[in-house]
Formats: sequence, C-alpha cells, structure tokens
Amino acid sequence: MVNGTSTISNHVKNCLNKFSKPNNNKNLDDFVSKAAQVNVLAEDKRSITVACAKFCSFDLRPCSIVKGVGSSTLCQSLINLGYQHGQAKLGAPSVNLLLPEPTNVSRTVSQIAQEYRENLKNMLKNDLQSVKLIGNRHPYMLRTSLFNQSKTGENTRKKNFPLLSSYDIDPNHFHVVYISDNGSNLVCGLQGEVYLRYICLCLNLALHNGVDMCPSMENFIKSSQNLCTHFKRYEIDRKVVVSFVKFLSLFKVASEQLSADTTLTLHLVVPWFTKLKASCEPTDDEPILLIQFKNAVSKMLDEKIYLTSLH
Repeated sequence: MVNGTSTISNHVKNCLNKFSKPNNNKNLDDFVSKAAQVNVLAEDKRSITVACAKFCSFDLRPCSIVKGVGSSTLCQSLINLGYQHGQAKLGAPSVNLLLPEPTNVSRTVSQIAQEYRENLKNMLKNDLQSVKLIGNRHPYMLRTSLFNQSKTGENTRKKNFPLLSSYDIDPNHFHVVYISDNGSNLVCGLQGEVYLRYICLCLNLALHNGVDMCPSMENFIKSSQNLCTHFKRYEIDRKVVVSFVKFLSLFKVASEQLSADTTLTLHLVVPWFTKLKASCEPTDDEPILLIQFKNAVSKMLDEKIYLTSLH
C-alpha cells in the first residue's frame, strides 16, 4: 500500500545514499539553452592570428600551413580537449572559425617583425649612447672592441697595437700601412707610421686595378722600371712616357691634397673626382696604350669611389 509516509521514506533514503542517483535526474545545465558554438571575440581571433604568425616565423614554416589538413586536425583536437575539461560547457568552436587566412598571417608577420626591429633599435640606441667602440679592419676580418677611455691619439695607439699583436701582427717587425679617416685622434696616434686616407686608397685601387685590366700597361711599367739598367735594350717611346707621367701626376696631386692634415678635405672629394674623371677622357693625339689605360682607370674610379650626400 502506497501512502504519503512511504513516499517520504523513499525520498529520505535516496537523499541519504549519495551513490544511488536515479538515471533520469537532470543537471541544472540541462535546462539552460546552449548555442551551437561559442561566440569567438575579435580579440581572441587576433591572439590566434599573432600566435600563427609567430609559429610560421620562428619555426620557418609557410603561412599556408595554417590551412593544412594536418594542422587543422591538431588544433581541433586541442580545442576539443580544452572543451572536454573546461568549465563553460558551450559548443566547442570550430577550428575553421579560429585559424586565420595565410594572407592575414603573412601580414601579421610583417607587423610583428617591424615591432621587433623598433624594439631592437630602441635597445641599441639606449645601450650604445653610453658605450664607446673602436674598430679594426684587416683583410677578411673586422674587429670591434669596447673603448672605455677617452679617444685621444695616445690611447688610440695603445689600443690598436695590442690588438694587432693578438693576431701575430707586430707593428715593430712588419711593414704595416694604416688606412684611416681624418679623425684627429687617428692622425695624432699614427704619427711616425705609414698611413693613407680612405679616399687615397680608393684612388690607388683604381690605378692598380686599372693596370691589371690593361696587360699592355703592366708590361710597359715593368719596362720602365728597368729603364736605368736596360735603357738601350727596350724601345721606349719618349712621348708615351711623358704622356703617362702627365696623367699620373694628377693623381699624385689629388692624393696629396686629400691627405692634408691642416685643411679641410671633405669638400674636395667631388671636385677631384670630377677632375680625375675628366682627365680619363681620351684625345685624338694620345698613344693607343694611354687611351686603353684611361678607359680602365675611369671604370675603376666608378667602382671604387662611392659618392654620398655627405660629400
């Protein structure tokens, strides 16, 4: 016989026994209407785009990898796992809704790279404002060192010579030719040493490489070097010699004026370059050998001397 008392007794037993939960009992979440998928905010999609951009950049992967089947399957598995153990039991978002287009990833890579560049420039700008550096360049080598002292001529000399010795280049035993700019500390520190200015080196390289490009000129120079002892053996045209001396003397004057220590030289680079280029223009009454050499030197002047807005 079922009465009110027995119904209450059964209810009490079910409540006291926490393991005996009827299968038809529903959770509170079952009575709440749920959307088919979670609503993904624009900020969340942007974070996914940035993550994909960094993934493609740091791991050197193509931007199209975000639309690959394997990548989508992996991301969807991670989303499903997070949904399974998450708190909000809404609809698991589709990976196609979250992953960006490859074009968007590529554009984001450029934006992130620009941010990294700006941060690097700001970092270097702040750090290098309080740091002094000195550079030493040898063939196939560039050495940059900290320079904590004031950049006087004596300190520069004391810094450079030990650096050369560390590479088994003893300035006291080797014939070292120093190449520098017009810095007063370098001019003072290299007193008594053989050194050239950068512009003079460029002129020298233009002439030297011009000779290499003109085998006949190289043979002519070798003949001229033996002129004193073998003058009668070689048929050297005096007109050719005078023409070459006149042409080369202009480069000698240019090197001397551009190496001046007591006067400004920066404003002379362009005028001298123009004058030297004009001297390379051949004339009808010049020897064929000189014309060939002028063409070679003119070409090397363009290759070895770089004019900038500073000049």
